[in-house]
Amino acid sequence: IRNLVVTVAEPTFEATQQMMAHPRIAVLAITGGPGIVAMGMKSGKKVIGAGAGNPPCIVDETADLVKAAEDIINGASFDYNLPCIAEKSLIVVESVAERLVQQMQTFGALLLSPADTDKLRAVCLPEGQANKKLVGKSPSAMLEAAGIAVPAKAPRLLIAVVNADDTWVTSEQLMPMLPVVKVSD
Repeated sequence: IRNLVVTVAEPTFEATQQMMAHPRIAVLAITGGPGIVAMGMKSGKKVIGAGAGNPPCIVDETADLVKAAEDIINGASFDYNLPCIAEKSLIVVESVAERLVQQMQTFGALLLSPADTDKLRAVCLPEGQANKKLVGKSPSAMLEAAGIAVPAKAPRLLIAVVNADDTWVTSEQLMPMLPVVKVSD
């Protein structure tokens, strides 16, 4: 199919609106945040859209926990967890949660205590919004900013067991911090 995917040399708000309004475009696939998705939703076209990128990863009792741990660490630590497609939260069945967290630690995750999780949240997500000075920074830089001792071997990813309604889960942080939520099934 000719022109199935195209790019714009100099993308502008106006060019985006023109493309969305074009009569030969029937479906819009939109990423980039809530503003652009809202604009697409108002276009009158079918829309496949994504707002803030906070994709969860789900692990149940049937998973290969070693492979799951390695893949989760590789995904969530890549580029300091900036890509919107990376794992932003981990939902794990309680019966395997402890073993999964242990495996994640073998691949470079640092499990935070509840007190350190609170300190980190206060610095990284003040008022529920990502601290722009820490977006895309290393786990060590985040720990230093929160006044938490950095281990001799720098962690690839920070993890913390939290409740489902925790700010780490509900906010887009764009940082190498993965909240772990335990569920019964």
